[in-house]
Amino acid sequence: KENPLEGISRFDTTPRTRRRAMTAEEIRKILSVAAEYRRLLYEIAFCSGLRANELRSLSVEHLDRERGGLHLDSDWTKDRKAAFQPLPSALVDRLAAFAEQGTARALYSRYFGRNDARLKFVPERPLLYVPTQPARALEIDLDAAGIPKRLPQGKLDFHACRVAYINFVLSAGANVREAQSLARHATPAMTMNVYGRTEDTRLAELVERVGPTVLYAGQEKNVTTTEASEADVVSTCGQETCDTSLSASIPAASTKMGCTTRLDANKARQSTLAGLVRLVHV
Repeated sequence: KENPLEGISRFDTTPRTRRRAMTAEEIRKILSVAAEYRRLLYEIAFCSGLRANELRSLSVEHLDRERGGLHLDSDWTKDRKAAFQPLPSALVDRLAAFAEQGTARALYSRYFGRNDARLKFVPERPLLYVPTQPARALEIDLDAAGIPKRLPQGKLDFHACRVAYINFVLSAGANVREAQSLARHATPAMTMNVYGRTEDTRLAELVERVGPTVLYAGQEKNVTTTEASEADVVSTCGQETCDTSLSASIPAASTKMGCTTRLDANKARQSTLAGLVRLVHV
């Protein structure tokens, strides 16, 4: 028998819409102008990467304060797989307080109407209030914050919150497998090639790191804190197991094994997924 599909090329699943990753400063502006219930919705979206329909499906019972995150049901996740999504601890406490007030259910009753058929898609005890058109709600807050919706790098809509989250995870030092897991993608290619973005300032900093390798090749030189850039190696112990480089997005310093070190991508790679999420918290 002939294969009727023979000769048909694979479908191109690459998103046609180019979205850009919002910066931390832009996110702070949005959060400063948004209504309280929308602010919490944005914070969860920026710190979890959950899609609008997934956020709408969350009930109070999905919040796990002990583990510090959200249980996701296979019935409504995009990949149809159950999962656990860690959240920053401070956000978990605020979300629990919001849930106890019953504000989400009151907002649904107010804006949807008691007999609205759309309420059948909302849990009995919703964790969050998600507008029917979350992209439109975000657009209102973008205008209020003075942030353009469209730039050459791409547009901003509610799904752009997920793009920002994944890029914050990568900037926090996650390796490819960790980033893929937190994004809940089927393949690392989707995480890195479709959602991953580059920043000109970050690229320039990486090139600065390359410089000493080439310029000081064959020379004995001790690179001190003042001689190195903010992203360069700093170590005073000489132990091979010491974490020594600094991610530009994590300016904190720490002391470990009797030596002064700076947190970097290596440190983040060794952390748990929950630890990476705490680094993402904006």
